[in-house]
Amino acid sequence: MESKYEKILKELAEIEAAAQTAMQGVSDEKKTLTEEARLKREAYDAELDRKTEETIAGIRAEHARESDAEIARIQEESEAAMTVLRERYEKHMDMRAEEIVSGILAGENL
Repeated sequence: MESKYEKILKELAEIEAAAQTAMQGVSDEKKTLTEEARLKREAYDAELDRKTEETIAGIRAEHARESDAEIARIQEESEAAMTVLRERYEKHMDMRAEEIVSGILAGENL
């Protein structure tokens, strides 16, 4: 027959075994939860990176469109200004040429 002390020791050993099993279960669950959290964090980071790159690409595209539009506007203005300058040059050159020819015909010393 078991003595009272042996019975208590046996029960304590069973409690300790149950506690170790429970702790192992907790440790396993912690590992699982840690892995799940890591996967969620990586998925979140990847999604955030994707959205950030998408936003940056949109900003770059918009900037390129605005730059192209501004360049086209400046080119149009420059071409219009060059046309005006060419017309003025030709008008004044024609006037000056006429003055020279008139002066030559009139015998003036230019």
